[in-house]
Amino acid sequence: MYQPAFSLLKQTVKDANEIDQLKDVLVEMKRHLHLDLTYVSTYIPDQGTNSPVLTTYEPTWVARYVRCNYFLVDPIVIESRARILPLDWSEIDQTRPTAARFFSAARDHGVGGSGLTVPIRGWFGEQALFSIASTAGIREWKRVSDSILPDLVLFSQYFHTSVMFLSGYAPSSDRRALSKREKECLELVAGGMKAKAVSARLQISESAVRVYLAAARKKLQCSTLSQAVAKATRLSLIHG
Repeated sequence: MYQPAFSLLKQTVKDANEIDQLKDVLVEMKRHLHLDLTYVSTYIPDQGTNSPVLTTYEPTWVARYVRCNYFLVDPIVIESRARILPLDWSEIDQTRPTAARFFSAARDHGVGGSGLTVPIRGWFGEQALFSIASTAGIREWKRVSDSILPDLVLFSQYFHTSVMFLSGYAPSSDRRALSKREKECLELVAGGMKAKAVSARLQISESAVRVYLAAARKKLQCSTLSQAVAKATRLSLIHG
């Protein structure tokens, strides 16, 4: 039931040329799946949390969420940001006062109390959440969540990558692709070696080492070598 919809809309995500088209994808998914969907970037290096939010929730709920600064107390966000695996909202203790008030306000705006949230850890060190929400009862929701989870995890990663590129937060793929030699040189520098020592270790000229390091720094969009080493380490391109 769900896999064909994900496959169809995955191509639409791939063909998107601007961020608004990705919002249209979520609207189309809601029409196919009868679920509300939300994507939110929770952290982007050098940008903080001032980053994209795309949702099919009613504007009145979105406005209240922002006005009441629910992002700081939303139990779904709090639980998900501390996880790697997807979160089924049934795992949240909704009887706690803060959680109970939040879910009650959400229900008042037509938001279902059943849902799944996929935590996303991106290539560039960024973090995001992709959620689906349903008004289904416990038994029906169990059937839905079991059948949709594998496709949801894959689609959320694909969607996130498109958001990052279309928002201008991620460099193009050719800039992030470090060559084997560039990685080797950066990794040895990260270990404390100077260019001359790297040259001896790799049995290449010192000038070649400097060329590789300069190329890596340019690809990583860093002004200094130390910044390039730090960024490559953070992105798991090298082992610091």
